[in-house]
Amino acid sequence: MDFDTTMQQVLEQRKYDLLTGRAIDWQERIRERLIDALVSIFDNINIDLDPLFDGGSNEWVFGWISVLRIAGFIFIIGFLAWLVFFIIKHVKLRRKKTEGIFQDIDTENSSPVDLLKASVQKASSGNQRDAVRYCLAAILLALDQKKIYRISYTKTNRQILSELKLKTPSIHHELTIIVDIFNMAWFGHKKMSEEQFKNYWQKASNIVMEVEGYSEE
Repeated sequence: MDFDTTMQQVLEQRKYDLLTGRAIDWQERIRERLIDALVSIFDNINIDLDPLFDGGSNEWVFGWISVLRIAGFIFIIGFLAWLVFFIIKHVKLRRKKTEGIFQDIDTENSSPVDLLKASVQKASSGNQRDAVRYCLAAILLALDQKKIYRISYTKTNRQILSELKLKTPSIHHELTIIVDIFNMAWFGHKKMSEEQFKNYWQKASNIVMEVEGYSEE
């Protein structure tokens, strides 16, 4: 191995990326590795293309089979790369969507009652959107603290509702209403009247009280 190749391998080590002070782009790194792997494969494959177009020789059949094998290999590699990026992208989106409910909320040191009180304060200051969010967060936190349903940052609200339908059927209907109103206010930026918000807050408060009174038999 020559000196230039050795130095290039050294400089490509992860610690040198850290020295730059930049965050590592793992998707770009994986993409580069796939491209390098394909280039290496093609460099080591010696295909004689002349028989492909020689109708008088039976070797053209084997030539085309080799080409089809390579095309199939490239397709599989491309599909796997697309699948990996697709999964990573959607996991990040789901995590971001769920974490949005608990944005700026200290779940370790807060209680569901604390969040309900904060919801009232948010509404009084005119921030109804966050007030609605705090109500749903209070319910999810109560479920988590009672170990009925652990907070999941990779599941949507609909998935959580579907799973809770079997675990806590008594609150499923009311919780569905809470989630629907949350979606309307948080994602749809719709506003409720003061009376409507009071009713929403009371429903959330009732669910929290029922969950906190839950005891495993």
